Amino acid sequence: MGYDLVFLLVLPSLIQGMVGLYLSLLFLRKLRLPAVHRSGAATLILPLTGASPGLSALLHSINTQSISCRRLIISVESHEDPAYHQAMALAEGFSFPVEVVIAGYAVRCGQKCWNQVEALERINQSDEVIVLLDADIRPQRWWLSALISPILDGRADIVTGYRWPVLDHSSFGGHVIASIDRAIALLPRLDSAPTAWGGSLAFSREAVERLQLGKLLSTTLSDDLSIAREAIASQLVILTRRALLVPTPVRASLLGAWCFGRRQYQIVRIYLPQLWFFALTMTSVRLLGWAMLFSGWNSPVGQPAFALLICLSLAECLIQNIVARRLGCADSLHDQIGQWLLALFKPLLDLFHWGMVIAAGSNRIRWGHISYQLNSATDVSILKRSSW
Repeated sequence: MGYDLVFLLVLPSLIQGMVGLYLSLLFLRKLRLPAVHRSGAATLILPLTGASPGLSALLHSINTQSISCRRLIISVESHEDPAYHQAMALAEGFSFPVEVVIAGYAVRCGQKCWNQVEALERINQSDEVIVLLDADIRPQRWWLSALISPILDGRADIVTGYRWPVLDHSSFGGHVIASIDRAIALLPRLDSAPTAWGGSLAFSREAVERLQLGKLLSTTLSDDLSIAREAIASQLVILTRRALLVPTPVRASLLGAWCFGRRQYQIVRIYLPQLWFFALTMTSVRLLGWAMLFSGWNSPVGQPAFALLICLSLAECLIQNIVARRLGCADSLHDQIGQWLLALFKPLLDLFHWGMVIAAGSNRIRWGHISYQLNSATDVSILKRSSW
């Protein structure tokens, strides 16, 4: 293969790496912890299914927020759901009341969404802000105030953030998820592809009413992507706060990491296909670049370009470490070493990432103890409901 051809095929990968590093640096430069703290009547809605080993830690995180929430509504599938017994056992002893709602079985939507629908029935005129959250987050002390302040100030109708994977017991799959997802967390959010993250998502009560949120959630599997799309159509203002990267412990085997990533891309492909195609293009460009470098290893281009790409990968890892420290969730030395090693083996990580994107072609999605069939964004059916 000619040297010029190798260079031309590797060049897009080099450009992508440099642009990615620039965007990470830009994110870091603009990252500021929230300075404005407003208090308001915020009700939190937590959909819960199955065993949630981190529930106690989450409730204590909510209890130590810089402002208090009005109440927490935990919505579970049934009395037989392990989440019900866990929620009831932990419902006392906090500065806020905890209500436990039995949602029943979902039929035409995701169980998580159905749990949210039933919890939304409890919303009333005393609720200024409604917050949807996931059970696996470990929010910083200023999280709730940062989430609701822009709504109370009238600057936004919906406020969201994104997860920041933190390593739990240093599992290999957890390292892989963290390396991939942290890079995604530092990317800019584009108006042409609106997104929201259901793990930390706040609404004004008026936004809930304009979205007809209960009706919207009753026909979907993806709460956040459906909400983002409908919010844009309803001309609501969505604010993604840079500082709202919420610590989210991850622990998984390599197979577990694969299944998690594949499911995420399956959902994206159905609800935001342009974003899935973008991910496919970017990962394919990187993989082609690595393949060309290895095939032209002895060319004048091969080894220097390989070294440059690895240096870019290490630089991004360094920026991620700095971001984590600013967010108050720095990795241990052991976990930092694991992330550096993954940066050194970036070709294998990119191959794994590309494989998850490619494997997202099926419309059958396994989420928790339920298998779903997605014929379209609003046509959801349940194929199988397994025991917990």
